[in-house]
Amino acid sequence: MLCCVKRTNKNTRQGLQDVRKQAGKLRPRPFENRNKFRCIFCGGSDCKHENWKLHPNPAIKGLNSDWITDKILATQRLSSRLIKEHDIIGQFKSHGIASVFNLQLPGEHPYCGDGLQAGNTFSYQPEELYEAGLFFYNMGWPDMHAPNISFMVSLVQLMSFVIDNGNKLAVHCHAGYGRTGLAIACYLLYSSDMSAEAAISIVRSKRPKCIQTSKQKKFVKHFYSFLTRIRVLFPEKPISLPEFLANQSVLLHGNNEKQLNGLPKIVHTICTILRERADQEVYTKQQVAKAFYDPEDACFNSMLYVAFLRSSQEVTTSIDDTYMTPNPSSTNSAIEQKLHVYKRQLNSYNWAEVKQEKDARVLAFLMLDWLEHSLLEALLMDIRVVEFLCKWIKETDDIVYNIKLKPYLDKAQFRTLECLISKIIAITVNIQECDLLICRIVIALMGTKASHSVLFTGRKLGEIQPSELGGAEYELFLALKKWTALINQ
Repeated sequence: MLCCVKRTNKNTRQGLQDVRKQAGKLRPRPFENRNKFRCIFCGGSDCKHENWKLHPNPAIKGLNSDWITDKILATQRLSSRLIKEHDIIGQFKSHGIASVFNLQLPGEHPYCGDGLQAGNTFSYQPEELYEAGLFFYNMGWPDMHAPNISFMVSLVQLMSFVIDNGNKLAVHCHAGYGRTGLAIACYLLYSSDMSAEAAISIVRSKRPKCIQTSKQKKFVKHFYSFLTRIRVLFPEKPISLPEFLANQSVLLHGNNEKQLNGLPKIVHTICTILRERADQEVYTKQQVAKAFYDPEDACFNSMLYVAFLRSSQEVTTSIDDTYMTPNPSSTNSAIEQKLHVYKRQLNSYNWAEVKQEKDARVLAFLMLDWLEHSLLEALLMDIRVVEFLCKWIKETDDIVYNIKLKPYLDKAQFRTLECLISKIIAITVNIQECDLLICRIVIALMGTKASHSVLFTGRKLGEIQPSELGGAEYELFLALKKWTALINQ
């Protein structure tokens, strides 16, 4: 990575300003004789890869270029002469292109086409783009090769940042085929759930000859396998919370990453949906609470709730229809079917249908299943952590993550608790169902459902007094009650 927005504590705007400062520091690599011969092989000043007239219908006049998607242009490298003669920057702006990604190494292909002007590291100067209000990112690696996984992650995250902010981008290497096609294919994998073969096919259908070497094609498949592995939210073998968050940090970028900041996305997403619908009075407080521990309660048969479910336009409408029957077994079966479907979708990091799900019970159980089955250790399995947390909450009136908590409770644990309390428990605190809701959440947080199996009939938690929980569980129950009270002050 030579010149780009790096993930730092600075905000993105500052990062973009830093790019401008770094551009002047780029220096060409010392090239050996074989690199000169490579330019001769390409055609030297008559380089076939930099002759835009060989393209029957270039997307940008003056550049051998093609639109791969409606947001991404693949092109040969720019040159100062081409920029001037064909008003490349003006054309870029007219098409909505705001950023240029240069995948070359400084000093590369010095004798091809227009070559490198004296003192230049590329065939054009980044300042030519800056002064016109375009952004320039240099993230290069050797021609005909593939980078490593972490490098590609940084590249596709940055491409996603540009596109997610409503802009288009141009990508080039030397010819605009090998490294350019590789980067765009990997972006397609990162931004969707398509297969490696599909991504390669799309790129090549728009720009033939893209992804030139077997090594590059193999890398696309390797990157797909990497993404497939880290996207799994419900793994066959549970993983640790730090590993889960490390995977999540790869899949998130920009404002989404800042918003979550160590908070599991599944917790944040589901809690936010439930809270928003409760605030909009789509769900009653009782329905939010009982969604976690009593899916058969009569409150879910209310006319308003059933009408809300019927308004669903999901693919799984046939499953929704079974909710309308009063038979608890058919309702529970339908819920389990939906959970199975959504887990499979989330394992491909497909959130679209989950975010449209209307049954509070399905959303609540999806989150509980993640807490109880996806993590290698329950969020608050360590009794010492629970004891310290409870003691700390008793002694404070300001629940803020600080240096005292850090040795005992990491930020992800704290933020998960904070989300559950502020978005779920806080809205139910004044109804009698709140205590059982907190009991159910405590059991999930401490991973003690197996020891309370006698209390459960399927997913339904039987009547229990909080004081009947184990010592540490009851202390945590009281701590969460106080935390909720402080939030509601």
